[in-house]
Formats: sequence, C-alpha cells, structure tokens
Amino acid sequence: MIVFFVLLVVFIVAGVWDYSFSDRRSNREFELGWAALTEGRLSEVTIRIGRLRQHPEFADHIRVLRAGMLVRTGNPNGGLEILEKTTADDQLLERKLLLTCEALYQLKRFADAAVVAMKVLELPSHGSQAHRWLGAIYYDLGSMNQAEVHLRKLAALEPQDYSPFHLLGQVHNDFERFSEAIEDYRQALKRNPPVEIIPKLRLGLATAQAKSNDFHAALATLESNHLGNDIESQALLAECLWSVGRKPDSQRLLERIQAIDPDNTAVLWLEARFALEEGQTANAISALLKIVATDPYHDVALMELAASHRRLGNSAEADRYLARRQAARELFEKMVNLNTRAIREPLNADVREELADVCENLGKPDLATVWRDAAKALRPMRSRNE
Repeated sequence: MIVFFVLLVVFIVAGVWDYSFSDRRSNREFELGWAALTEGRLSEVTIRIGRLRQHPEFADHIRVLRAGMLVRTGNPNGGLEILEKTTADDQLLERKLLLTCEALYQLKRFADAAVVAMKVLELPSHGSQAHRWLGAIYYDLGSMNQAEVHLRKLAALEPQDYSPFHLLGQVHNDFERFSEAIEDYRQALKRNPPVEIIPKLRLGLATAQAKSNDFHAALATLESNHLGNDIESQALLAECLWSVGRKPDSQRLLERIQAIDPDNTAVLWLEARFALEEGQTANAISALLKIVATDPYHDVALMELAASHRRLGNSAEADRYLARRQAARELFEKMVNLNTRAIREPLNADVREELADVCENLGKPDLATVWRDAAKALRPMRSRNE
C-alpha cells in the first residue's frame, strides 16, 4: 500500500513537472515569436506559430502572432478581425492593445488609436511602446505639445533608441525652433542609429544649423563620412560652401546637381541666389520664374522677382510680384495662426479642416492631406465628447 502511494505521488509530480515544462516551453516559443515579429523576421514568426499549434491552450497566443503578421504586412483590417476574437489575459493584453493601436493607426483612425494607446498606459505594468504610438499619433494630428510629452517619455524609457529624438528634431525644425532641433538631432546621433538612417539625421541637423546661420557647423555636419547623395543634401552643401566663401567648390557642386535634376526647386533657388549675388539679374529672373511656375506662393522667390524687376526699372512687374507676395504672406500667416490653434486645441477638427484648405491654396497638397486626415480622425472623438 505504501509503495503504491509513493508511486502515485511520483506519477502526479512527474505529470505536473512535465506539464509545467511544456507550458514554459510554449511560453518561450511565443516570446521568441513576438521578438521575431517586433524585428520583422516574419518567416520565423510562422515557424513559432507552427510549433504552438501543438498546444491548444495557446490558441490566443497564436491569434496575436497571426494578427501581428497581417498588420505588419499591410492588412490592418484582417489583423483587427483576429484581435477581436482574442481573449487576452495579463500576458497578452498589452500586446493585443498595441497591435490594435498599430492597425488603427495604419487605417488613419488616429483618435481611436490614441484611445487604445491610453488603455495600455492604464495597465498596472506596461512598457514604453504606447508612448511611441502616442508620439506619432499626436504628431500626425498636429498636436505637437502632446507629441513632445510622449516622445520625451519614450526617450527616457528607451535610452538606446534614436527615434524619439529624430521625430522631435522634425517637430522643432517644422516650427523653426532650430536650437532645440540641433540638440534633438545630436542626441539621436549619439544613440547608435542604423547606418541607413544617419544621412537623414545629419541632413536634419545641418538644416537646423544652416537656418541658424551657423554655416560652418552645417558644413562640418554635411562633409562627414555619412553624407547623403540626394539632391536635398547636395543643395544644402552647395549653399553652405557658398556662404563660407568657398564659391568655386559651390559652383562646381551646383553644376553637378543641375545636370541631375535641373527643375528641382532647391537647385533653382541656388542658381537664382548665386546669380543675384554675382549681379546676373537676367539669369536670376529666369530661375526664379521656374520656381514660381511650380510653387506660385514661394515667398522668397516672389520677393526677389519684385526686387529684380525694380532694379531693371520694370515698376509694373515689380508691383505685380509684390502683390502676389503679399497674398502669399497673408495665407502663410493664416496657416501659422491656425497651426498654433491646432496645437492649443488638440481635438478641434474644424481648425484642421481649415488648415487643409489653406495648405491646398498654398500649393502644399501633401500637407493638406495630412491635415484633412487629422480632421477626419478627430471627428468621431469630438462626437463622443459632446
């Protein structure tokens, strides 16, 4: 009898240990699958899902990984359908919410995505990723103060991550807070960003430095080993070379990028600026006319056209371009004022709709689309709050 009892205990303990070991192994498979999903190794996610299928009790874990693969491959609606069928325990809830937020963000349902991200922050123990999504969401909604709050929290929680400072640099450059943008880009570069991202960060840093009239610093940034070969970087480099007195080098660089993309606005502006400084008014007018043909509200080009015609004694033409510039400036000032209101009123969809119209009138269709999407995303949120 005693022997039987001992054998029974051994059998039960062995079964519990075997179940516990199997459970731990399955949890490990899920965690490895989640890590692979995070890093974009989708073929490995498929392998982990296949192994988890042997354990029916991990059906919800499989659903989370499958939904993640759909979201990451551009099928957010498919991902949401699976996530709605997922019963999330403590281990899965944050991941389910984060994937839901990501899917809604892809669908430009920014207000709904923000609500889901806020639910993550209400969890007793949560990671940093909700702050990442809220930073991106508020940036797209034009609510820059809120975006900055979450990006700074993300930067503090993820000291090796360059991305929050990258986006902060873009925010501060957009709003002409160049000294802050310079510090943001420097911090981003200190955080070991991927090699392919470094040219973008250096261009952002150099742009802020040039806008601050520190052309020597901008030149040093651009002449580093990671200079990008795109037209924008090369045009800024040519401008800096000219501004520090290296005019022959600048002229050679301008000729090279003119051969690549002669109708690029940045290239045409350099051509006009150099011609003006050399007293070649006719050449400058030719380049300036090409600029306003594609960008009718280019403030500086309109101003220089007016000044150039005035120098040539063409008063009527000068007055015409001054009037166009005044109209452009009024629209631009309206855009700035509405931008300020959008920051101050993060739930105001009407302001964003008006901003979209102004951007459209200013010949900025991409920016108009951003504001129109933001307005559309906010309208459901406004309805809930009324």
